[in-house]
Amino acid sequence: MLKINLGGSFDELKGAQNFVVEGLSDPDLEKLKTLNLTQQEWQTLFPIYVGHIELSIKRAPVAGTYSIQESSVIFLPHYPLLPGQYYQAIFDFSKIVSAPYNTKNIPRFAISFQIPKRQSLPTTVTQVYPSADILPENLLRFYIYFSSPMREGVALNHIHLMDDKGDFLENVFLDTVEELWDPTMTCLTVFLDPARVKTGLTMHNQLGRALVAGNSYCLVIDKDWHDVNGASLLSPFEKKFSISKAKTAPPNINDWAIISPTVKTKLPISIKFTSSFDRILLMTCIKVLKPNGELCIGRIDITHHETQWHFIPKEEWEVGSYKLEISSKLEDITGNNLQSPFEKRSDPNKQQVKNYHLSLLLEPDPVISN
Repeated sequence: MLKINLGGSFDELKGAQNFVVEGLSDPDLEKLKTLNLTQQEWQTLFPIYVGHIELSIKRAPVAGTYSIQESSVIFLPHYPLLPGQYYQAIFDFSKIVSAPYNTKNIPRFAISFQIPKRQSLPTTVTQVYPSADILPENLLRFYIYFSSPMREGVALNHIHLMDDKGDFLENVFLDTVEELWDPTMTCLTVFLDPARVKTGLTMHNQLGRALVAGNSYCLVIDKDWHDVNGASLLSPFEKKFSISKAKTAPPNINDWAIISPTVKTKLPISIKFTSSFDRILLMTCIKVLKPNGELCIGRIDITHHETQWHFIPKEEWEVGSYKLEISSKLEDITGNNLQSPFEKRSDPNKQQVKNYHLSLLLEPDPVISN
């Protein structure tokens, strides 16, 4: 009898490790082996979705690795399954035509699992970015960080923008089909509706921007938002901020101040910007290359309200010409990237710059003679 089970072990740290299809006949297993399915084909045959069955059609399958081991088909997720979260596993019989299963007239076999919950401390909002208390009126997004994985699908029921009169504003945030969580379900990206942020669009013309220069606001997160274990947040969260005029000009790397480290140390390379940048993009869009072109390994710190970037190397700096490789996708907090403002994106038919490079020559300390 064909069945889908959770495989591997479950503990407080790792959770259930994989999904296992058992009960396939030997001919079907041999057929699967000879098909040499691509990742996309595997996801059609045996997709795993986050959430309940009725919600899965709107979501992309969970990323992971498929394999055939002995008499089973195994799906190993790239990220640990979240305690308390529901998952839906589907096995599509139409892709295997040789076996006369009792359920052969059912096109797909689907089953939902809830990963066992674990005891934990109450979940809190740990940080909201941008972290500054003064933000431009054309701000594009917030990043909200939680101490534990959160329940998805209800975010905009619990996130509000309040004006200085204490009124909640309407039609502020972009309602996406699928919420923008990171793989750990602890970081949510929330966009202010770009149709109101960007000038010239119908919603902007009718409603204007949600944030108005000179006014003060408060981002409010409700206490009754539940984490994946079904527990409410420990307390509500508020981020108060005031609004400055819109920032519409794209960033210019020539305006950045770069502080070089000393050779034979692990002091950081630092970049000081003239305004705040998108924190998540800062973590991924700037790389340090060694004199031989290899990637320099180290740790990135973002400080001073996302206006400073620091790279601390794993190994000491050597004499030579290093390079900062900066992706043109790097954006400030209003969505302006290094090639064009958010208000007017570059012509897609025009040749685009992929990366910018800044040279950084590290020289030996001068020898001081007596």
